[in-house]
Amino acid sequence: MEQARLIFEIERLRRELEQKGEPGDLKAGELLLISRRLDEAINRYLMASGRNKPNAIRNRLCGG
Repeated sequence: MEQARLIFEIERLRRELEQKGEPGDLKAGELLLISRRLDEAINRYLMASGRNKPNAIRNRLCGG
């Protein structure tokens, strides 16, 4: 059940980013806040599912 809630939260944050418009339309503080919240939600999902270390998805996306 925790994983379903976290997936919902991740999707909500993704939609929030999409609704804000183009990345240039966001203020730096807004982008940073949403980015941190999304990062935390992904980390909580990974830890709840027992997969990977924190930041694994972000590292994969960023080529780390």
